[in-house]
Amino acid sequence: MKKLITERKVHTAVAVFFILGGVAGYLINIAQNAGQEPKITKITRSNNSYVFTRPLLAFEVGDKKEFLEYKSMETKLRDLINQNSESGNIQDVSIYFRDLNNGRWTGVNENDKFSPGSLLKVPIMIAYYKMAENDPSILSKEITNDNLTEDYNSDEIIKPDEVIKRGNTYTVDDLIKRMIIYSDNDATVLLFNNIDKRALNDVFSDLGISFNEDPSTEDFISTKQYSLFFRVLFNSSYLDPVLSEKALSLLSKADFKNGLRSNLPTDINISHKFGEREYKYGDNKISTYEFHDCGIVYYTNNPYILCVMTKGNVNNIKVLESLAQKISSLIYDEVTNNYK
Repeated sequence: MKKLITERKVHTAVAVFFILGGVAGYLINIAQNAGQEPKITKITRSNNSYVFTRPLLAFEVGDKKEFLEYKSMETKLRDLINQNSESGNIQDVSIYFRDLNNGRWTGVNENDKFSPGSLLKVPIMIAYYKMAENDPSILSKEITNDNLTEDYNSDEIIKPDEVIKRGNTYTVDDLIKRMIIYSDNDATVLLFNNIDKRALNDVFSDLGISFNEDPSTEDFISTKQYSLFFRVLFNSSYLDPVLSEKALSLLSKADFKNGLRSNLPTDINISHKFGEREYKYGDNKISTYEFHDCGIVYYTNNPYILCVMTKGNVNNIKVLESLAQKISSLIYDEVTNNYK
């Protein structure tokens, strides 16, 4: 087994990734290949009164090349990326779109690998909720913030509006809310330090997510892979419907509005999580910034997943946020035109 990520060099400017990266270290040699997707034949869902989930009873999914209706969308996305890449501030962009009613999808560079940063908070939440299925008391367990040696939010570019206080005691349930809604890294570290790592391993291995990590950048997950977390929550195929609904409800309350959410109508729900990562690599110690935003957009009766991951110049992070906003607007307009 490879050494855990906590044994590798990690830049002090991204101290929280040292903790979150531990997730990857535990998982790199555990997860299995997801394999090929079969052709769509049918999707069957149960009737339910939930707002954010549509429990899945049976399904088959298909290969991108068969979904010709998305060729125009893909072309527009590539044109948008090319237009915004001319400035030199954008190095890499990955997009994954999936219609949750029929499983059809398209993407641009959807298999490119990125460093997830705070996106790892979603599988941490899923792992706790999975354990709570057998032991609901785990969510009421109290944890005191008395042993963190540093402020793990201090070096973040996108800082949380609310953070946990030193010396205060919180329930696991409350820490999960703060981790998801405010993206509080201190809350995340407390949760990570107190979780059964086997439960976290299981979330990845059960979904068949494999990691081929690039040691020079610590990039190891793609938009297509990451979308699986939102798919299983929407389908209630990993957690029971009550906890799946709870997870997506929390994600719909995320207070970060400068990505996918930015230009969408306010009456459209979106359950999403952003992530960021700054690091230096290569002999010249080039500073790079990654910004991501992934989630479910509840467009009337046609919800869809959109996952955007970007990499570019750390001095122009607003360019990456703006690109994610433009991609989200383009996708929303395309969906509107298809389903109006």
